[in-house]
Amino acid sequence: MIKKLTRKSELAFQQGRLLLIIFCIYTLAVKFIGREPIGPNESKVGFAGLNKWFRDLVNYNSAWYSISKFFGILVILTAVMFGLLGLIELIRRKNLWSVDMNYISLGFFYVVVAIVYFFFEIVAVNYRPVMTGDVLEASYPSTHTMLAICVMGSAMLQSGRLIRDTNKRFIFNFAAFFIAFMTVLARAMSGVHWITDIIGGLLLSFGMVLMYKSTYIRIEAMKELEARKTYERLHADRRRRR
Repeated sequence: MIKKLTRKSELAFQQGRLLLIIFCIYTLAVKFIGREPIGPNESKVGFAGLNKWFRDLVNYNSAWYSISKFFGILVILTAVMFGLLGLIELIRRKNLWSVDMNYISLGFFYVVVAIVYFFFEIVAVNYRPVMTGDVLEASYPSTHTMLAICVMGSAMLQSGRLIRDTNKRFIFNFAAFFIAFMTVLARAMSGVHWITDIIGGLLLSFGMVLMYKSTYIRIEAMKELEARKTYERLHADRRRRR
C-alpha cells in the first residue's frame, strides 16, 4: 500500500513538473512569437493570428463576464471554507505542528497560488483584448482559470479524506468540477481573454494541482506508515504481556 502510494506520488510529481516546463516554454512562445498590435491601444499580442480569430469569434459578452465573476466568487468561498476548517483545527489542537499536515500543505499551496496570481498581475505578457477600465490590464495567463482549477482541484483531493460517504463525496466533487468548468468556459466566452491566456492558465493550474497531488499522496503515505508502526508496536506490547 505504501509503495503504491509512493509510486502514485512520484508519477503526479513528474507529470506536474512536465506541465510546468511546457507552460514556461509556451509562455516564452506567447511572449516572442507572432506578435502583432491587435490589442487595445495597439498593444502587441503573441500568436496574433490565432488570438484575433478567437477574439472575433466570441467578442465581448457582458453576460458571460458576469457569469465568470459569479463562479469566481464560489471559488473564493471554497478556499475560505477550507481555510476556516484549518483554522478550527488549529484552535482545537492549540499547536500548529499538531494540525493535520494536509491542512498545512493546503495552506502553503494557497500561498503559492496567491504569489503566482499577483506575479502575473504585475508582469504583463499580454494585455486584455478589451478594456474593462481606464487602463490596459494584464491578461496572461487567465488567473481566473488558474484559481478555479487550483482551488477546486485541491478541494476534490481533500474530499477523499474529509467526506466518507461515497454519494456525498460524488456530489461534492461534481459540484467542484462544475464550478471549475463553468469558470473557465465563462472566462473564455466572455471575450476578456485571448485564447492563449486560457491555454496558459490551464497548463499552469494543472501543473500546480499535480504537484500538490504529489504532496497530498505523500502525506497520506506517511500517515499509513505511522499507523502501521503504531499497530506493530501495540501488537508487540500485547505479545510481551502474554
